[in-house]
Amino acid sequence: GQQIYGLERAPGAIRQAGEADLVEGYLDAIALHAHGVTNAVAVLGTALTPAQARLLSRYAERVVINFDGDAAGRKATLRSLEVLLEQGLNVKVLELPPGTDPDDYVRVQGGDAYLREVESAGSFFDFLLRVAQSEHDVSAPTGRVDALQTVLPYVIRMEDRVLRSELADNAADALRLPRALVQDEVRRKTSRVRESTGEASRRQLLAAALAEKILLSWLVADQEVRDLCAGLIDPLSLDELARPQLFRSLIEAPKGPLDLPRILENIDDDEQRKLLSRCAVDPELDPVHRDGLEERVRALVEEIGLSPKRRAARRKAEVERDLVEAMG
Repeated sequence: GQQIYGLERAPGAIRQAGEADLVEGYLDAIALHAHGVTNAVAVLGTALTPAQARLLSRYAERVVINFDGDAAGRKATLRSLEVLLEQGLNVKVLELPPGTDPDDYVRVQGGDAYLREVESAGSFFDFLLRVAQSEHDVSAPTGRVDALQTVLPYVIRMEDRVLRSELADNAADALRLPRALVQDEVRRKTSRVRESTGEASRRQLLAAALAEKILLSWLVADQEVRDLCAGLIDPLSLDELARPQLFRSLIEAPKGPLDLPRILENIDDDEQRKLLSRCAVDPELDPVHRDGLEERVRALVEEIGLSPKRRAARRKAEVERDLVEAMG
């Protein structure tokens, strides 16, 4: 699953509301739009995928999950939480009465009542605690430890170290466990996750390299792509690439037919000239598609890491790393 139902109609409403309302089925999204909840989108497929979460993160920093109020809906919420948190999104959970889905609710209560429910939605962490406390006997020490193991997989996916530590303390207090014990468990599990994501990081590097080649070939082939990139790419991010001159020379080229021989002449590095020449004629690279071109270009820019949002995230990580080194 790469797409999210209704997203093509909802970007303006999502930006205006500051959040996306994520529901489980397309019928829910249709009903909500019909009642004025125009920032609603729906999962396509059996579960939210990382690709869908990345796509959603380009439009919203906050997501309100509102899946069906039954056991299956709760399981789907838990699966989606994990994926959304890994994308650095701020997530809230709206719980409707058991057996009620958004379609049912909005048809009976109306759009305004639904929006009031959205405003009162609780944090994902409160939802997790309720799930953990309902599934385990927290009156017993072993039950409290088991409840903690339900919560921690989500806490350790928080990129923000300060927030991760704060949530660990909140979990300890709610479950009546020693804070030091919980913080140690968070550190242990976080280090394991980082080790296991080494292979994923290598795959991401390969994906970014392929996206870079595709985008270069599109920049050579199409003026509209060059215009889109001029608006989507943070100029400062180009300096962080291994080959900034390639992208800059194409994006800043005069409008009209591209004078590729002249661009190649002005590139100093022989390896970069060869790469650009190959990208311009490589039949295995995806051709430019007019259908949904802006979204395709935006996805490539995001994959390579050239968007202002990605650059800000990198800078934040660097500052945090510097602070940790200075304190240690």
